[in-house]
Amino acid sequence: MNEFLQICTSMPVVPFTVLGMLCVVYWVIVIFGALDIDGLDLDLDFDVDADIPDVETSVVDWGLVSLKWFNLGDVPLMAWASAFTISAWGLAMFVDRDLAIEGGTNGAYALAILRTVAVGVFAAKFLTQPIKGQFKHKEPNPAEEMIGREVLITSSEVTADFGQAEFSNGEGAPLKLHVRTEGDALKKGTTARIVGHTPDKRMFYVSGLSDIEVDSHLEG
Repeated sequence: MNEFLQICTSMPVVPFTVLGMLCVVYWVIVIFGALDIDGLDLDLDFDVDADIPDVETSVVDWGLVSLKWFNLGDVPLMAWASAFTISAWGLAMFVDRDLAIEGGTNGAYALAILRTVAVGVFAAKFLTQPIKGQFKHKEPNPAEEMIGREVLITSSEVTADFGQAEFSNGEGAPLKLHVRTEGDALKKGTTARIVGHTPDKRMFYVSGLSDIEVDSHLEG
């Protein structure tokens, strides 16, 4: 037992022991409901600034591709970190046992840690592959998918400056929307169709249905 503790708390194993302890604390807190499992999720879906020079942009793009290849961003960050820590700690305990007991130079420690990190990253990819993408949050009713949907005008009218409507898919409470029209005003109770949205996706443009469309809608 004393030897085990010595290995755990000696270089080059101790960095991974500390990571392991942090992961254990995190999961204990999650189990007791104090944290949301998605709280530390890593989102890598962002655009590269077009003003960055081509060479730098290429480097950034390749870096993001590499991270995604290792499943970073496709699984919760702490799930990936836990898989990495378990792999790295186990490897360090097994391979660097003698180095931890007998001691070594700073160079030897550094090489051992780098090797363990490299192997741990690949092991984490392998371990998290089965759950890749399973925790991706999908926004309900994204603005792009709302185009073409029919809504019911609920405000007194909808104009170019004011209006509200409700969208219902038959599941749960109706979704309340801020809407505007670029044509004639639409009265309360009118069925309209979403034809666009503002750049910030917080407001939708609607157009009234024709008489034929209304009849078809009512018959359906």
